[in-house]
Amino acid sequence: MTLRGETRVALVALSLTVAAFVAGCIWLRVPLVDDAAISIAYGRSLFLGHGLRLTARSQTVEAFSNPLWTALLGLSVPLRLDPVTLASRLGYALAALSLAAAAAWGPCDRGDRTLRLDDVVAALVPCTVTAFPYWSCAGLETGLLSLLLSLSGALWLRERRTGRGVGSAFTLGLVCLTRPEGALYALAMVALTRLQQPSRWTPPSYRWGTALAAIVGWWIALRWNLFASLVANTYYAKRDADFGAWSYLGTFARANLPLGIALGAALPFALAAHGRRAALSLAWILAGATFIVRFRGDWMPEWRFIAPIAPCMGALAAAGVAGLRDRYGGRVAAAVALSLLTVAGAGAWTRAQRLRGTQEVSYRGVYQDARVLGRHLRSLGLRHPLIALPDVGGLALALPEAELMDPAMLADWSLARHARSLARREDYLLHEGPPAVLDAHGPSAWLTQLPRLMEAYVPMASVAPELHLGAGVYVLRGLTATDDPRCPGGRRRVAAMSAGELAAAVEARSVAGDPVTALRLWRCAWSDRDDARLPSLGWRAEAAREARAESRRSEAAGRWEEALRYASLATVLGGHDAHDRRRTEALRERAIGR
Repeated sequence: MTLRGETRVALVALSLTVAAFVAGCIWLRVPLVDDAAISIAYGRSLFLGHGLRLTARSQTVEAFSNPLWTALLGLSVPLRLDPVTLASRLGYALAALSLAAAAAWGPCDRGDRTLRLDDVVAALVPCTVTAFPYWSCAGLETGLLSLLLSLSGALWLRERRTGRGVGSAFTLGLVCLTRPEGALYALAMVALTRLQQPSRWTPPSYRWGTALAAIVGWWIALRWNLFASLVANTYYAKRDADFGAWSYLGTFARANLPLGIALGAALPFALAAHGRRAALSLAWILAGATFIVRFRGDWMPEWRFIAPIAPCMGALAAAGVAGLRDRYGGRVAAAVALSLLTVAGAGAWTRAQRLRGTQEVSYRGVYQDARVLGRHLRSLGLRHPLIALPDVGGLALALPEAELMDPAMLADWSLARHARSLARREDYLLHEGPPAVLDAHGPSAWLTQLPRLMEAYVPMASVAPELHLGAGVYVLRGLTATDDPRCPGGRRRVAAMSAGELAAAVEARSVAGDPVTALRLWRCAWSDRDDARLPSLGWRAEAAREARAESRRSEAAGRWEEALRYASLATVLGGHDAHDRRRTEALRERAIGR
């Protein structure tokens, strides 16, 4: 077969592979995972003008770890698209494109415009790793991350060969904005380049490094400005979790044993004949494994953190097949490749049948339960209820009018920072709430260890059994359509106040040295009223400044608890500014012991 004829056949094979992958994703029917709904909720809030929050009234905290994907999903607002459909279809569409980009590593490394059949192996191998199509369909950033990695690799190989361009720095910067482990992929590429001791201009050069640093530095500066943190809140929420990293990697290796054996066998041939390609793909596979070991695995099934590097595995396998072809000829290489794909594909098909239509925490189930809860709370007169339930993605989309605390800690600045102190978490929930409803099972089962908090609640099943919300859901004791135990003087008294009277009452309590009651008055009205019946934004900003000033005076005098209570009042009145929240929680550390 001539080179031109092989290119035509390879293009057809690649097109069929991409089309089959898309068809397989549609067939899998993987429900949207609730974590994807978190990104959707943040993206929608951003484009609706509320900033990066779960809901318009919730605190400003970075509960997502995929800012670029979150922004893309927010486009559902101006484009008037269903966000759930957009998340799912865009995910596997980008994953399909990553297959083509991975196949381009061969031509970019060789420096020609031909596509060989061994290059198509890079697209075929990821299709045999069931984690890749599974998580590409689930609404998370898998497809975007795999595409950006594949593009970065292809551009880097071309830049290494030609000595021109910084495109890989740009796409690699976007990788860092897509997942936290993007920094490891960037470091791996930098280290690999330096180890090769280039004799002429190649990345990382001054321009290449500057381009990468500009993108990453811009996001770090923006993150600090918005969230008063240098890392995502998920870091604090998960830093003490241990899901067994080595078991995580071991179960993947056993489930994909034929592929692992093939990659190990292909590595010597790949390094010998196509060293740059093989070294880059291997470096990124190791970078992904390093992240998993460092952060101790993940609770989700089907190896979510491994899925995005499946195209890198394909690129390594393709380089190995190309090495076999160079040494032993095309027939031997074709026979080896077909054997690998047949065995791995058979195992993938068996596993895919078990995975079809399944999801550990489905957005749809969370959304439906939240709608039921929302109707019940509205019947109690709570227009903007304060709720503390995990699985906040579906909750935020079902109840965009609510204010959310997150007992699973992803979307809660305070709970995540005080994950090692039950006393501080209890103080926060009691004095800045308490929430109308909370969930105390699963990831939020730790709430049952807070006796002062839990004695204020009764099981929802004992009050409204018709809701069928499960045994772990609790409602505030004494909360009815006419009364709320959180309201000073009773709910009816606060409801009778005009906006001016409410403002005067809050100011009076604050001036009298009682910020706790001032905050409870505000919370009571905040839950029951729309913005039109609350004091103006200007008054809130001024009241927050006065409370902040009083907090600083108390802090200077060493009255730590009083300083904390005024800081809490300032933070809530000021709309949950993250820098106010950071100072409040620093005071809570001083005032409340472990």
